[in-house]
Amino acid sequence: MEKKSSRARARQSSKQSGRVPGPRLTKRESEVLELLYRGQSDKLAAAALGITYSGIRRHVDSLLKKYAVNSRLQLLAALIECSDFTALVLGR
Repeated sequence: MEKKSSRARARQSSKQSGRVPGPRLTKRESEVLELLYRGQSDKLAAAALGITYSGIRRHVDSLLKKYAVNSRLQLLAALIECSDFTALVLGR
């Protein structure tokens, strides 16, 4: 029996729940998103990932565009509505 990736499991779960899967994210965007979800500031997130503050801002801007939202609060709300939420952020 073939193992399914977390993204494949999320897609299958979305079909069952009627939720729409979120946009495709890079590994770094997923890491930034997890830190945002956990309430990290941009400066702390940059330090945790070993990148610059402006690097974090670029990733956040990219996430806002991919989720078609205007603020971090809207981003987190969209993430929770997304079927990929547990797979992306909580690692389940």
